[in-house]
Amino acid sequence: MPPFLLPFAGLLAGILAGQLQPGLIWPAVLAATALAIAAALTACRRNPTLYIKVTRFNHVWIALLFLSAGWLEATMQKPFEYPFQKSSPFLKCEAEILTAEAKAEYDRYTVEVRNLVTKEGGMFATDNFRAIVTTPGTLANVGDIIEIPARFRRITNRHGYTFDYAGRMRDRGILYRQHVNPQYFKVTGSEHGLHQQCAEWHDRLVVAIEKCGLSRDNRALAIAMLCGDRSYLPEELSEAFASIGIAHVLAVSGLHIGIVAAIILWLLFPLNFFGLYKLRFVVAAAAAWAFTLMAGAPASAVRAAVMTSFCFAAYALERRNSSLNALLAAAFLILLADCHAAYDIGAQLSFTCVAALIIFAGRLNPADHHAHPWLYNICGMVIVSLVATAATWALTSHYFGRIPTMFLPVNLIAVPLIPIYIAGVLAYLAVTAIGIEVAALALPTDIITEALTRGSRLVADMPGSVIEYQTTPLVAALWSALLLGAAIAMVRRRA
Repeated sequence: MPPFLLPFAGLLAGILAGQLQPGLIWPAVLAATALAIAAALTACRRNPTLYIKVTRFNHVWIALLFLSAGWLEATMQKPFEYPFQKSSPFLKCEAEILTAEAKAEYDRYTVEVRNLVTKEGGMFATDNFRAIVTTPGTLANVGDIIEIPARFRRITNRHGYTFDYAGRMRDRGILYRQHVNPQYFKVTGSEHGLHQQCAEWHDRLVVAIEKCGLSRDNRALAIAMLCGDRSYLPEELSEAFASIGIAHVLAVSGLHIGIVAAIILWLLFPLNFFGLYKLRFVVAAAAAWAFTLMAGAPASAVRAAVMTSFCFAAYALERRNSSLNALLAAAFLILLADCHAAYDIGAQLSFTCVAALIIFAGRLNPADHHAHPWLYNICGMVIVSLVATAATWALTSHYFGRIPTMFLPVNLIAVPLIPIYIAGVLAYLAVTAIGIEVAALALPTDIITEALTRGSRLVADMPGSVIEYQTTPLVAALWSALLLGAAIAMVRRRA
């Protein structure tokens, strides 16, 4: 059993229970029970025969302890309830901008409200009060401290919505919204922490790509793949990528982090001749984190960077490496930092996909890796696409209401092009940064850009390329349970 399986499962179960029934009594009871069992097991060590019989109960107190931790975390991170929907005693509030997104009609911010100010000038501090603020024509950045009116309204599902928007925002810990007139939107200061520094690096990377000599479509695609910002792509192109099942190449995630790490490992291969092979993994992990931070540290990239760090640490320390345990460790740390990540759509899709690939892809490959390496790799490409789609189709259909039917041929063609494209763009940016303009480096990326954009539009316009169908939560849950059962059976069969 992977070491992080029990802590992850206990923490996740505690978070789900704590969000259904928040409170401090049950976490305290569970923690006390766990400590009592641990104390009893410790006392049994005096009798080796008895201790051998009861040692299996170690899993019980560990599970209960992490169940308590998850329950407590969900309780402590419970969203703030703002009861004043019509007549509020508060005149204004002070908030920090967590995310900023520019749209055609308005700017959209996710803010953390810190203080509510009464009409008499009194200050009321708040915790876990996140809200969506929209306003036209403002220029504010992540980390800015703003002053806005305290006229928050509960997020509800508007007429015509085909999905539970209010429920999704609630799962993210956001219960309220507000549209602010620009004249009442005031930037009063700025915070400068790691989150803000990441946003600044992200903006610098976007500017560097915008100013480089690549074609316009190439720059837009590079910003999407390297920075996770799709706003530079035409809306119909983003929709085409999503419709045919390759939207994952536009999100900075495990694919991109893996490509960057692989490039660094390849460049540092000569270190092996000097016995410094461990240094390769250390530098590759550092490069993965540097890329993650420069991309603005999106959640998908952080998950991949944490997993990469665990895997490379195992190689550097010459310990047994388990990709599944690294994945569980990444999930555990992310949930420990933010319990609302359990409901993040991207997190659910990426962890489900990666876990399925780790468990099923290698075991389902019929070719022998040593006897027929080329055949093994070709079969692997097909199996990876099939497993990834089979694992996530129910979630994709539930959240987005569609199932791509051309996923297999499209991914077989598109995915092998992504490492070449990212390596080419990074090489081009590196040489232009030192004042050298090499047009030959831009040519391969221009060709790939043209192939991806034209091909995506062509396939998306084909009849039957996507099935409009939305699964129910019950179907998604049953399919996830079926996958879990199949994974357990597959692991036990190999064992």
